[in-house]
Amino acid sequence: MRIPRLALVTAAIWGITALCAQAKEQTNNQAHPTSAHDVIRHLDRSLYVMAEQTGGSPAQWDMAESDALSAMRHVIRTAPETLTTPDKKGRNPLTRAVTRGYTDLVELLLQQPQAISVINHKGTDGLDAYDHALLAFSMTLVACRPDTENPFTLVPYLVTQPYYADRDPFPKIKALLADAGADTGEDHARQTWLAYCTNEHPQDRQDVRASTDLQATMFAVQARATQRNKRSEIEASVATYREIFEPWVDSGRLSAKQFETDIANLYRDAGLDPPESKDD
Repeated sequence: MRIPRLALVTAAIWGITALCAQAKEQTNNQAHPTSAHDVIRHLDRSLYVMAEQTGGSPAQWDMAESDALSAMRHVIRTAPETLTTPDKKGRNPLTRAVTRGYTDLVELLLQQPQAISVINHKGTDGLDAYDHALLAFSMTLVACRPDTENPFTLVPYLVTQPYYADRDPFPKIKALLADAGADTGEDHARQTWLAYCTNEHPQDRQDVRASTDLQATMFAVQARATQRNKRSEIEASVATYREIFEPWVDSGRLSAKQFETDIANLYRDAGLDPPESKDD
Protein backbone atom coordinates (compact mmCIF):
# COMPACT_ATOMS: atom_id res chain seq x y z
CA MET A 1 0.00 0.00 0.00
CA ARG A 2 1.90 3.07 -1.24
CA ILE A 3 -0.31 5.99 -0.29
CA PRO A 4 1.86 8.88 -1.55
CA ARG A 5 1.70 7.58 -5.12
CA LEU A 6 -2.09 7.62 -4.94
CA ALA A 7 -2.61 11.03 -3.42
CA LEU A 8 -2.82 13.17 -6.54
CA VAL A 9 -4.88 10.65 -8.50
CA THR A 10 -7.40 9.97 -5.76
CA ALA A 11 -7.85 13.57 -4.67
CA ALA A 12 -9.69 14.49 -7.85
CA ILE A 13 -11.67 11.25 -8.00
CA TRP A 14 -12.84 11.35 -4.41
CA GLY A 15 -13.43 15.09 -4.28
CA ILE A 16 -16.10 14.64 -6.93
CA THR A 17 -17.38 11.49 -5.27
CA ALA A 18 -17.80 13.29 -1.94
CA LEU A 19 -19.86 16.00 -3.54
CA CYS A 20 -22.11 13.40 -5.18
CA ALA A 21 -22.45 11.52 -1.90
CA GLN A 22 -23.36 14.73 -0.11
CA ALA A 23 -26.09 15.46 -2.63
CA LYS A 24 -27.50 11.96 -2.24
CA GLU A 25 -27.38 12.29 1.53
CA GLN A 26 -29.35 15.51 1.43
CA THR A 27 -31.97 13.80 -0.74
CA ASN A 28 -32.22 10.82 1.59
CA ASN A 29 -32.68 13.09 4.61
CA GLN A 30 -35.99 14.23 3.14
CA ALA A 31 -37.65 10.83 3.33
CA HIS A 32 -37.89 7.94 5.78
CA PRO A 33 -35.85 4.85 4.87
CA THR A 34 -37.86 1.98 3.46
CA SER A 35 -35.57 -0.88 4.47
CA ALA A 36 -32.89 -1.84 6.97
CA HIS A 37 -30.33 -1.79 4.17
CA ASP A 38 -31.26 1.83 3.43
CA VAL A 39 -30.38 2.77 7.00
CA ILE A 40 -26.95 1.15 6.79
CA ARG A 41 -26.24 2.68 3.38
CA HIS A 42 -27.15 6.10 4.70
CA LEU A 43 -24.84 5.73 7.71
CA ASP A 44 -22.02 4.55 5.42
CA ARG A 45 -22.48 7.62 3.27
CA SER A 46 -22.78 10.02 6.21
CA LEU A 47 -19.54 8.81 7.78
CA TYR A 48 -17.71 8.99 4.48
CA VAL A 49 -18.87 12.54 3.72
CA MET A 50 -17.87 13.64 7.24
CA ALA A 51 -14.45 12.08 6.75
CA GLU A 52 -13.93 13.83 3.42
CA GLN A 53 -15.16 17.24 4.57
CA THR A 54 -13.92 17.62 8.15
CA GLY A 55 -12.39 14.31 9.21
CA GLY A 56 -15.32 13.75 11.54
CA SER A 57 -15.42 14.03 15.31
CA PRO A 58 -16.88 11.95 18.16
CA ALA A 59 -19.80 14.40 18.46
CA GLN A 60 -20.56 14.14 14.74
CA TRP A 61 -20.30 10.36 14.83
CA ASP A 62 -22.62 10.24 17.84
CA MET A 63 -25.19 12.25 15.93
CA ALA A 64 -24.93 10.07 12.81
CA GLU A 65 -25.31 6.90 14.88
CA SER A 66 -28.28 8.36 16.77
CA ASP A 67 -29.98 9.25 13.47
CA ALA A 68 -29.31 5.72 12.22
CA LEU A 69 -30.86 4.19 15.34
CA SER A 70 -33.98 6.32 14.92
CA ALA A 71 -34.21 5.35 11.28
CA MET A 72 -33.78 1.65 12.07
CA ARG A 73 -36.51 1.81 14.71
CA HIS A 74 -38.79 3.32 12.05
CA VAL A 75 -37.98 0.42 9.71
CA ILE A 76 -38.62 -2.12 12.46
CA ARG A 77 -42.08 -0.61 12.95
CA THR A 78 -42.97 -0.15 9.28
CA ALA A 79 -41.00 -2.73 7.30
CA PRO A 80 -39.84 -5.53 9.63
CA GLU A 81 -39.71 -7.96 6.72
CA THR A 82 -36.59 -6.14 5.44
CA LEU A 83 -34.62 -7.30 8.50
CA THR A 84 -34.06 -10.64 6.77
CA THR A 85 -33.70 -9.43 3.17
CA PRO A 86 -30.28 -10.17 1.66
CA ASP A 87 -28.37 -7.58 -0.36
CA LYS A 88 -26.61 -8.37 -3.65
CA LYS A 89 -23.79 -10.03 -1.69
CA GLY A 90 -26.23 -12.22 0.20
CA ARG A 91 -25.74 -10.34 3.48
CA ASN A 92 -28.73 -9.66 5.71
CA PRO A 93 -28.83 -6.30 7.53
CA LEU A 94 -27.39 -7.77 10.73
CA THR A 95 -24.37 -9.14 8.89
CA ARG A 96 -23.96 -5.90 7.02
CA ALA A 97 -24.07 -3.83 10.23
CA VAL A 98 -21.50 -6.19 11.76
CA THR A 99 -19.26 -5.87 8.72
CA ARG A 100 -19.31 -2.09 9.02
CA GLY A 101 -18.76 -2.14 12.78
CA TYR A 102 -21.98 -0.33 13.70
CA THR A 103 -22.29 -1.50 17.30
CA ASP A 104 -25.51 0.34 18.16
CA LEU A 105 -27.31 -0.99 15.10
CA VAL A 106 -26.07 -4.51 15.80
CA GLU A 107 -27.32 -4.29 19.38
CA LEU A 108 -30.74 -3.05 18.22
CA LEU A 109 -31.05 -5.68 15.51
CA LEU A 110 -30.17 -8.45 17.94
CA GLN A 111 -33.27 -7.48 19.93
CA GLN A 112 -35.45 -8.37 16.91
CA PRO A 113 -36.60 -11.98 16.38
CA GLN A 114 -36.35 -11.55 12.60
CA ALA A 115 -32.66 -10.70 12.80
CA ILE A 116 -31.96 -13.48 15.29
CA SER A 117 -33.54 -15.95 12.86
CA VAL A 118 -30.78 -15.25 10.30
CA ILE A 119 -27.90 -14.71 12.71
CA ASN A 120 -25.90 -17.61 11.20
CA HIS A 121 -26.88 -16.94 7.57
CA LYS A 122 -23.87 -16.87 5.24
CA GLY A 123 -23.43 -14.42 2.38
CA THR A 124 -22.08 -15.21 -1.05
CA ASP A 125 -18.56 -15.01 0.44
CA GLY A 126 -19.44 -17.88 2.77
CA LEU A 127 -19.11 -15.71 5.88
CA ASP A 128 -21.74 -15.13 8.56
CA ALA A 129 -22.00 -12.23 10.99
CA TYR A 130 -19.67 -13.75 13.59
CA ASP A 131 -17.05 -14.48 10.91
CA HIS A 132 -17.12 -10.82 9.92
CA ALA A 133 -16.77 -9.74 13.54
CA LEU A 134 -13.67 -11.92 13.85
CA LEU A 135 -12.06 -10.66 10.65
CA ALA A 136 -12.99 -6.99 11.22
CA PHE A 137 -12.10 -6.08 7.64
CA SER A 138 -13.21 -2.45 8.13
CA MET A 139 -10.19 -2.09 10.43
CA THR A 140 -7.81 -4.78 9.10
CA LEU A 141 -7.63 -4.21 5.34
CA VAL A 142 -3.85 -3.85 5.49
CA ALA A 143 -3.51 -7.18 7.31
CA CYS A 144 -5.41 -8.86 4.50
CA ARG A 145 -4.21 -6.93 1.45
CA PRO A 146 -1.08 -4.95 2.36
CA ASP A 147 -0.33 -4.00 -1.25
CA THR A 148 -3.77 -2.79 -2.29
CA GLU A 149 -3.75 0.40 -4.36
CA ASN A 150 -7.35 0.35 -5.58
CA PRO A 151 -8.57 3.86 -4.64
CA PHE A 152 -12.20 2.74 -4.53
CA THR A 153 -11.23 0.39 -1.69
CA LEU A 154 -8.29 2.19 -0.14
CA VAL A 155 -9.53 5.77 0.17
CA PRO A 156 -12.82 5.01 2.00
CA TYR A 157 -10.87 2.69 4.28
CA LEU A 158 -8.25 5.32 5.09
CA VAL A 159 -10.56 8.27 5.67
CA THR A 160 -12.84 6.33 8.04
CA GLN A 161 -10.07 4.93 10.25
CA PRO A 162 -10.38 7.76 12.82
CA TYR A 163 -14.01 6.69 13.35
CA TYR A 164 -13.04 3.07 13.92
CA ALA A 165 -10.07 3.97 16.12
CA ASP A 166 -12.42 5.99 18.31
CA ARG A 167 -15.21 3.37 18.41
CA ASP A 168 -13.16 0.14 18.47
CA PRO A 169 -16.40 -1.71 17.71
CA PHE A 170 -15.49 -5.27 16.89
CA PRO A 171 -14.68 -6.76 20.32
CA LYS A 172 -18.07 -5.65 21.64
CA ILE A 173 -19.86 -6.82 18.50
CA LYS A 174 -18.21 -10.24 18.83
CA ALA A 175 -19.47 -10.50 22.42
CA LEU A 176 -22.98 -9.35 21.47
CA LEU A 177 -23.23 -12.00 18.77
CA ALA A 178 -21.96 -14.74 21.07
CA ASP A 179 -24.48 -13.76 23.75
CA ALA A 180 -27.26 -13.83 21.15
CA GLY A 181 -26.50 -17.43 20.19
CA ALA A 182 -24.32 -17.04 17.08
CA ASP A 183 -22.14 -19.93 15.97
CA THR A 184 -18.79 -18.95 17.50
CA GLY A 185 -16.54 -21.30 15.55
CA GLU A 186 -13.45 -19.59 14.13
CA ASP A 187 -12.15 -22.11 11.60
CA HIS A 188 -14.24 -20.99 8.63
CA ALA A 189 -13.22 -17.35 9.03
CA ARG A 190 -9.59 -18.46 9.40
CA GLN A 191 -9.64 -20.57 6.24
CA THR A 192 -11.38 -17.81 4.31
CA TRP A 193 -8.70 -15.32 5.34
CA LEU A 194 -5.91 -17.70 4.35
CA ALA A 195 -7.52 -18.36 0.96
CA TYR A 196 -8.70 -14.83 0.15
CA CYS A 197 -6.07 -12.50 1.57
CA THR A 198 -2.93 -11.66 -0.39
CA ASN A 199 -0.71 -11.15 2.66
CA GLU A 200 2.02 -13.74 2.12
CA HIS A 201 4.22 -12.81 5.06
CA PRO A 202 5.18 -16.19 6.62
CA GLN A 203 4.86 -15.10 10.25
CA ASP A 204 1.46 -13.49 9.66
CA ARG A 205 0.06 -16.57 7.98
CA GLN A 206 1.49 -18.89 10.62
CA ASP A 207 -0.05 -16.78 13.37
CA VAL A 208 -3.44 -16.92 11.67
CA ARG A 209 -3.22 -20.68 11.27
CA ALA A 210 -2.28 -21.20 14.92
CA SER A 211 -4.54 -18.55 16.45
CA THR A 212 -6.90 -19.39 19.29
CA ASP A 213 -8.31 -15.82 19.27
CA LEU A 214 -8.67 -14.92 15.63
CA GLN A 215 -9.92 -11.37 16.16
CA ALA A 216 -6.95 -10.48 18.38
CA THR A 217 -4.64 -12.05 15.81
CA MET A 218 -6.20 -9.93 13.06
CA PHE A 219 -5.38 -6.76 14.95
CA ALA A 220 -1.83 -7.94 15.69
CA VAL A 221 -1.24 -8.79 12.03
CA GLN A 222 -2.73 -5.43 11.04
CA ALA A 223 -0.26 -3.60 13.29
CA ARG A 224 2.72 -5.50 11.88
CA ALA A 225 1.63 -5.12 8.27
CA THR A 226 1.04 -1.39 8.74
CA GLN A 227 4.50 -1.01 10.25
CA ARG A 228 6.08 -2.92 7.37
CA ASN A 229 4.27 -0.76 4.83
CA LYS A 230 5.35 2.40 6.61
CA ARG A 231 8.97 1.27 6.59
CA SER A 232 8.76 0.32 2.92
CA GLU A 233 7.42 3.79 2.07
CA ILE A 234 10.20 5.49 4.03
CA GLU A 235 12.83 3.29 2.40
CA ALA A 236 11.52 4.38 -1.00
CA SER A 237 11.80 8.02 0.12
CA VAL A 238 15.32 7.40 1.39
CA ALA A 239 16.33 5.84 -1.92
CA THR A 240 15.05 8.93 -3.74
CA TYR A 241 16.87 11.21 -1.30
CA ARG A 242 20.09 9.29 -1.81
CA GLU A 243 19.76 9.45 -5.59
CA ILE A 244 19.32 13.22 -5.49
CA PHE A 245 21.77 14.24 -2.77
CA GLU A 246 24.64 11.74 -2.85
CA PRO A 247 26.20 13.73 -5.72
CA TRP A 248 26.05 16.77 -3.44
CA VAL A 249 28.07 14.89 -0.83
CA ASP A 250 30.56 13.80 -3.48
CA SER A 251 30.97 17.40 -4.66
CA GLY A 252 31.22 18.82 -1.14
CA ARG A 253 27.95 20.80 -1.31
CA LEU A 254 26.52 18.71 1.57
CA SER A 255 28.43 17.14 4.42
CA ALA A 256 28.28 13.39 4.86
CA LYS A 257 27.22 13.90 8.47
CA GLN A 258 24.28 16.12 7.51
CA PHE A 259 23.35 13.69 4.75
CA GLU A 260 23.10 10.78 7.19
CA THR A 261 21.29 12.93 9.75
CA ASP A 262 18.67 13.88 7.17
CA ILE A 263 18.13 10.23 6.31
CA ALA A 264 17.81 9.26 9.98
CA ASN A 265 15.26 12.04 10.44
CA LEU A 266 13.12 10.66 7.61
CA TYR A 267 12.75 7.48 9.66
CA ARG A 268 12.21 9.28 12.96
CA ASP A 269 9.58 11.62 11.51
CA ALA A 270 7.61 8.51 10.52
CA GLY A 271 7.91 7.06 14.03
CA LEU A 272 10.50 4.46 13.00
CA ASP A 273 13.97 3.70 14.27
CA PRO A 274 16.58 4.46 11.61
CA PRO A 275 18.76 1.57 10.54
CA GLU A 276 22.15 1.35 12.19
CA SER A 277 24.89 3.26 10.45
CA LYS A 278 27.29 1.20 8.40
CA ASP A 279 30.07 2.72 10.49
CA ASP A 280 28.56 1.53 13.83
